[in-house]
Amino acid sequence: MDSLSSSDVKTSLETLLQIAKVYSASKSILQINRLSVQQQVGIHDCGLFAIAYAVELCFKNDVENSQFEQLSMRKHLLDCFTTGIMSPFLQPQKKQPSLVHSVRKVERIKVYCNCKLPEEYDVKMISCDKCHTWFHYKCVNLKLGENPRSWKCPFHCC
Repeated sequence: MDSLSSSDVKTSLETLLQIAKVYSASKSILQINRLSVQQQVGIHDCGLFAIAYAVELCFKNDVENSQFEQLSMRKHLLDCFTTGIMSPFLQPQKKQPSLVHSVRKVERIKVYCNCKLPEEYDVKMISCDKCHTWFHYKCVNLKLGENPRSWKCPFHCC
């Protein structure tokens, strides 16, 4: 979800790595579904929208088909902090056509190794000669200068 930027912005490497570490993909493709959400007016409420979306997801509310009343969000958050009780930010009405929403987007990222992180996690990778699985140098304790002619992974082939 992104309340500020346009739909053609790619997910940053840092964000991909964080998602991959939390997600622990069991398959070789990590799929990220970016929801179509209300775009904020102005550039100062990114953190507020991030908190509001997190709260809504915890309450299992439909963030794609609802809307926030942006002008009352700060007061609502302050009330939540004051009472010590988080409550939903969303208004009961459905989204209005006048509000801009981001475009729903699906990103698929290939993950490798036992760590199930993208290739970009490390500068260099190595393929096992036996099982042909790719591993990050960091994950198999190889140094950047090392370049073995043949190599068998310690996980699948020993």
